[in-house]
Amino acid sequence: MGRLPEEVFEKVKAISIVDYAMANGYELVEIGNQVKLRKQGGLFIDPDLNRWNRLSDDSKEACGGIIQFVMYMEGKSMGEAIHELAAFINHHPEPSEVAKTYITKAREYKKTNDGIFKPPEKSANYRRIFAYLVKTRCIDPEVVNYYVKQHKIYEDKNHNCAFCGFDENGVIKSISLRGTYDVPGKEPFKGIVKNSDKHYPFIHEGKGNQVLVFEAPIDMLSFQTLKRQIGDVTQNKDDHYIALNGVAHIGLLHYLETHPEIENVVMCLDNDEPGHKNTLELINAVEEESPGKYNFDLKLPTEPHKDWNQLLQHISKEREKAALQEVAEDEWAQEA
Repeated sequence: MGRLPEEVFEKVKAISIVDYAMANGYELVEIGNQVKLRKQGGLFIDPDLNRWNRLSDDSKEACGGIIQFVMYMEGKSMGEAIHELAAFINHHPEPSEVAKTYITKAREYKKTNDGIFKPPEKSANYRRIFAYLVKTRCIDPEVVNYYVKQHKIYEDKNHNCAFCGFDENGVIKSISLRGTYDVPGKEPFKGIVKNSDKHYPFIHEGKGNQVLVFEAPIDMLSFQTLKRQIGDVTQNKDDHYIALNGVAHIGLLHYLETHPEIENVVMCLDNDEPGHKNTLELINAVEEESPGKYNFDLKLPTEPHKDWNQLLQHISKEREKAALQEVAEDEWAQEA
């Protein structure tokens, strides 16, 4: 492949990432001044700057312009990406009307955003999140109550679950949101409040030498519920727990740095191909930062369950069936 003329190269760099993503079948959703790619692990595009980054990946390759986007998403070399984009120009010489609309909205949004982290307003009561977490997700109400009393979970005015992260001084620094209304076949609302500091994810701070690492707060709460249900209330009660709001390395690395007592890191991510890949990437990130310092272990939900909440819901439903069967048998015995 020969070197492209400079004027073509400049046109390549100006290709709208939004246009390229749409042309290649990615589903987009608008969030604030950015555009999110669905089912891509927190990959966001700034249409105005024509830049992108992936929140679940802290590597230097997980951000940049259109050339880096093609290299990262399609596993191409820089030369291959540039020549593919040069061919793309023939069919898309100008930004589409959709891309122009996203750019305009992003600029308007930035004019009204001051860059300050602002926790969403709280709901007058927390009935919706209690119903969702306890009844729908089968999480132990005592577990939910504990985090609510610690001000680590609340219901925002839009009835989302707000999972809060605090710094070492007890100041709230980040919030991940999870909608409480799930529609089959439709991706539920998930998001991170703008200007959240990824150094401070949702945690339970222990006193021991072991930390258990989860992808999302609901996975973490589900695992803690399972421990209570199987009678494991006192064993390892001083473990640390951390939910990374995806798999952002920076939260885990910062927690380990500020908790030198930790020696064992237990990965409790999803039991599927992406989960296994994310587990390996997290281990590599910790090893690169502190070679040989930590012992690593794995805890996985049993197949065919992908995550800890799927396992918890399955166990809860089986116990409910067993209880109903026992009641029916008692009634039959009394009638006999």
